[in-house]
Amino acid sequence: MLMAPVDDQHPNSSVDFRSVYDDDVPSARFAVLDNFDLLEIIFSFFEPESDVSSERWALSPTTQQGLFNAALTCKAFVSPALNILWRSMDSIAPLFKILPTFMLVRNDYTVNGAILEGHLQRLDQYAIRIRRLRFEVRHNSKRPIPSFIYQILARLRPRNLLPALTHLFIPSILNCSGMNPYSLIILGDSLSSLSSLQWSDIRFKSEPYVAHALNRFSFKAPSIKQLALEGWITPIAVKFLPNFCQLTHLILDLSLDMRRKAFKIDVLRRCSQIGSLSSLKLILGSATFDKKQIESVHFYALLNLELRGTTLNAYELLQRVRMPHLQSIVLKLFVSYRMDHDSLVRQLVQLDRIQSVVIQMLSHSESLGWTVLLPFVLRSHNHIRFLDMILPTSSGYYSFLEFCATMRWPELQSIKLWYEYWDVVLGFPPPSLPPSFKESFTFKCPKLKSFVICD
Repeated sequence: MLMAPVDDQHPNSSVDFRSVYDDDVPSARFAVLDNFDLLEIIFSFFEPESDVSSERWALSPTTQQGLFNAALTCKAFVSPALNILWRSMDSIAPLFKILPTFMLVRNDYTVNGAILEGHLQRLDQYAIRIRRLRFEVRHNSKRPIPSFIYQILARLRPRNLLPALTHLFIPSILNCSGMNPYSLIILGDSLSSLSSLQWSDIRFKSEPYVAHALNRFSFKAPSIKQLALEGWITPIAVKFLPNFCQLTHLILDLSLDMRRKAFKIDVLRRCSQIGSLSSLKLILGSATFDKKQIESVHFYALLNLELRGTTLNAYELLQRVRMPHLQSIVLKLFVSYRMDHDSLVRQLVQLDRIQSVVIQMLSHSESLGWTVLLPFVLRSHNHIRFLDMILPTSSGYYSFLEFCATMRWPELQSIKLWYEYWDVVLGFPPPSLPPSFKESFTFKCPKLKSFVICD
């Protein structure tokens, strides 16, 4: 049966797969089908373990026979099946459905009757299994859950409603999403297991609440190591970033902030105050930095940096930061023709400890000479280990490959060189490489394990 004893719900319990036909159990054990509505809700929302957020679970039982087959599949687990089914939830709504007094009245959800301790204990049996949660508050009928229901459960279970929760994704708190400032109250005062928080679609009107919530997360979830914020991020929210004292990975999408140039300097300063930060990804949009503020910002523990925006963004940022231990850099940039790109390359040359480089300079077939990268290649070829570059074919893609093949790369383990797709569409395909190119190039790279050259 899907309903397992409370003492068999440990979130780390192992799972053993075996054939469903190895265990001939009387049909009376299939009482799981008694709660048809609950199972339909459950199977509508859970997702597989995957990094692809759009991937959905293939099993969608919507008929009596489908649910019966799902129950048979669940019998293939020695440990409780719901440890798997509830591990990654696409909504908070199925958890509410556990309560027998939670129901739909006149097209609105409500609690019709008292919530007894026995009801809460049954809810706890499911809640303890949830590790990854996308905090959607609607289910497949698209009706939001009223805020007073969150307040009721928060009062009845003020601590540890989701004790095993490690990953939380908040898609939005806009009215159209059904979220509101009271929704997160259900998470309670203790989120000691939470290690990853992602908040998307932050808008200007909700920003003060987001700032308050971030401050709360920094104290109630002290183990957060990964944080991603996307949308309208302003100084009110940024000032709480240093409170995440164990944070190692930070992603900030600043592309919507087009007004305050000085704000980006403040972002860098706040981020540099996170002593444990080792990986930083910034999406900068098109706004530039304030040229009046040129003081340096130091990231002493930073090992990995990714920048998305324009080449002018990247140059202005690298001009202001000092990263003495940086090992990996990713630049995914649109070429800005308001600047001299030699200046950007000079900033890259100063990163003399760099081991891994990804450079994508998208220019939409405009001229960008490959020789602009010559100083960087000359400086880094002796110590670089991973190189991944996308270059315009109109910039001399083949000439760049020939140049790389003339040098020794004693530490290089992986190289990927690509040309822009739009160059091919617009009639700038690269010439074919001679068959001997790979052999001559790999001869210069004694540690090479991966060789991908797009021709």
